[in-house]
Amino acid sequence: MLTRQKSLLLGIGLINTKKKEQKTGRNSRQSLFQNVLLQLDVKLIEGLVVKAGSTVRFPAIMRGVPIPTAKWVTDNTEIKSEGNYKIDTDNYSTVLTIKSCTRKDTGEYLLTVSNLAGSKTVAVHLTVLDVPGPPTGPIDIVEVAADHMVIAWRPPKDDGGSPVINYIVEKRESKKETWGMVCSSLSQTRLKIPRLQKGAEYIFRVRAENKIGIGPPLDSQPTVAKPEPDITWSKDGKILTKDKRADIIQEVPRIELQIKSSTRADHGKYIISAKNSSGHAQASAIVNVLDRPGPCRNLKVSYVTKD
Repeated sequence: MLTRQKSLLLGIGLINTKKKEQKTGRNSRQSLFQNVLLQLDVKLIEGLVVKAGSTVRFPAIMRGVPIPTAKWVTDNTEIKSEGNYKIDTDNYSTVLTIKSCTRKDTGEYLLTVSNLAGSKTVAVHLTVLDVPGPPTGPIDIVEVAADHMVIAWRPPKDDGGSPVINYIVEKRESKKETWGMVCSSLSQTRLKIPRLQKGAEYIFRVRAENKIGIGPPLDSQPTVAKPEPDITWSKDGKILTKDKRADIIQEVPRIELQIKSSTRADHGKYIISAKNSSGHAQASAIVNVLDRPGPCRNLKVSYVTKD
């Protein structure tokens, strides 16, 4: 039951109207209308916060002459007693009940009570907390090596009404059914997964967690742990190796050829080749080294004067 200490009283008043005596001599008639009175628990107006699966009741007391009618609305749509909604209204009260609340029930609910004397509208608010949705996919395989992979993902579109505090990452080989824990306490959306078997195919699973619990998973596409490729640099058909001027950096996925103190002789077409058990790939780059012109050659004297 609502109490006066915990309730909000809206719109009470009296309107008295008297009709003038009609010329026919009949007695004047008096009609009495009373504005609607609407009484709700202040906590409902401030907002309710509940867990998913809960049943919520929004009771309200109403008075008025003539007897007022009640209408509940959310998202510009009048609520009917159907589905998980139930409305119980009599001459003195109205109650909106929402059973088995879900995140979709979060929002503002408007109660309008009206009669011939006028109307009053009040808003109540509901927030339903739940576990987060799945992380936003797909899971990106950022780096693949023989013994590890690096994966990345994005936060869930719906955090369940409570901030994500943790991600849980699991892995399994495609040919197996059991999942193995990789990390159970991760705040970032990127992770290096070590200790993989060379040539094995893996599936990775990521779930988000908030204070309510752990949400549904997002699974990656199967990916094979591949050995690092053999890298070869060449120029003009000649294989390049490390020396005093040339340095080859191979930190997959970062591959670099550095030539120090370059000269005009270093210009030309450079080719990089990568090969592993899965195949072969090749790319090239044209390098042009600019310098001052060299000395003139085959200088000949063709005209001489006395000056």
